[in-house]
Amino acid sequence: MNFAYRYKLNPLVVGMMVISGGHAGAFSPLAVSGALVLGLVDKTDLQVSAVALFSASFLINLVLSILTYALLAKRPAPLVEGAAEAADDEDLAVSGRPDWRQWLTLASLVALVVGALGFHLEIGFLALAAGALLALVDMKRQEKAVDGISWSTLLLVAGMMTYIAMLEKAGIIEEISEHAAGLVVALLLCFTVAITSAFASSTAILTAIIPIAVPLLLSSHLSAAGLIAALAVSTTIVDTSPFSTNGALVLNNARGVDTRRFYRQVISYTGGIVALGPVVAWGALVLPWS
Repeated sequence: MNFAYRYKLNPLVVGMMVISGGHAGAFSPLAVSGALVLGLVDKTDLQVSAVALFSASFLINLVLSILTYALLAKRPAPLVEGAAEAADDEDLAVSGRPDWRQWLTLASLVALVVGALGFHLEIGFLALAAGALLALVDMKRQEKAVDGISWSTLLLVAGMMTYIAMLEKAGIIEEISEHAAGLVVALLLCFTVAITSAFASSTAILTAIIPIAVPLLLSSHLSAAGLIAALAVSTTIVDTSPFSTNGALVLNNARGVDTRRFYRQVISYTGGIVALGPVVAWGALVLPWS
């Protein structure tokens, strides 16, 4: 957002395209969302290709980014008076060479990737080990690292996993799926997760919706990879909402804009995504392969 302000770019376009870029890689097997979805599917009788899941998310977000740029790039930004003046360079200054902490962080990330991909080690354990190592070598900044963890999201995900396990144990999910009706229910599920995720954690929604979709897939002719990918895309594509972490970051870091007008623009953009995103995901990923 500082980059957009400095070079007088439309902050809405820049912010939304950065979010789309983040989502384009969100379902890599190394990413949190990708590892979560693939882990949930691996516990069932279904088979979903990691490449298919990643490719579906990447392509849909790529198309969304192109459309966002084509439709909004030339629209005027909601600037306040004086925002067109040169940006203050004080907070835009870039430090010199990386210090030893940053080099150690990069080395830890490389080790995590090599261990997970090359030796098939548990990525969660590797991440915790890397975090513990970084905390031990830099005790002064340990508190800031712990404070930066999204504890509310972790508690929400843990609560949702516990709740879903209770529903599975009671047979509720299986009973709901038995009364499901194929393609129409698949579309309704895509809309449900899109609307819900606009106001809540996408990770928690994914944790809840995948177990619900599994019995439906086992008892129907729907494509497992297609529906899982459609649900994954529908859940994350709406994170442009100012009620989600990504949308809130864009809104809070926008500079030189009329905050109320910019907020309305973000809400309008998200409303369009919520209305059309599930239909596109369902039409592109579920309908042709079922």
